[in-house]
Amino acid sequence: FISTASHEMRTPVAAIEGYLSLALNEKVSKIDEKAKSYLEKAHASTEHLGKLFQDLLTSAKAEDGRLTSHPTVVNISEFITQLVEDLKFSAEKKGLVLEMQTSSLPQGAQKNIAPVYYAKVDPDRLREVVTNLFDNAVKYTETGKITIGMTGNTEVVQFSITDTGHGIPKADIPHMFQKFYRVDNSATR
Repeated sequence: FISTASHEMRTPVAAIEGYLSLALNEKVSKIDEKAKSYLEKAHASTEHLGKLFQDLLTSAKAEDGRLTSHPTVVNISEFITQLVEDLKFSAEKKGLVLEMQTSSLPQGAQKNIAPVYYAKVDPDRLREVVTNLFDNAVKYTETGKITIGMTGNTEVVQFSITDTGHGIPKADIPHMFQKFYRVDNSATR
């Protein structure tokens, strides 16, 4: 089922991606810079959607132990900065502020210089995890902001996603990693 569904969904997404590419091609169409910016974001999101359909197949492999990872050295600082930029529209559409926090400013400091971290990771898996957490933050935050934080040292890079939503009840925290588990409250109904 997953294979068939994924194949059927990838076909129209590929068509959308193709039309967006045509719209972005200066030899085919003329668009203003603001529209071009929106189309570029839509194109990137469509490419990501195609990858998500591929992830359906990947999840089936994970279920039967055939999942492989493709780690590569990634500049995590650039990766997260770009991801925050890509996700910003979803937050703004709901009236939420999305900010990136890379470190605390020392008392009296004027500028925050973003640290640079490299890690050997599978960028697709990392993007999927951060995006899933972000999507949940947007879904369950009515007002306020979402912060994607990053910190690290020479051994470890850590991410955090915090929001001003109502949070997860303590009784439900032990079930967070159960497949398809949902907190039973009015927001999830």
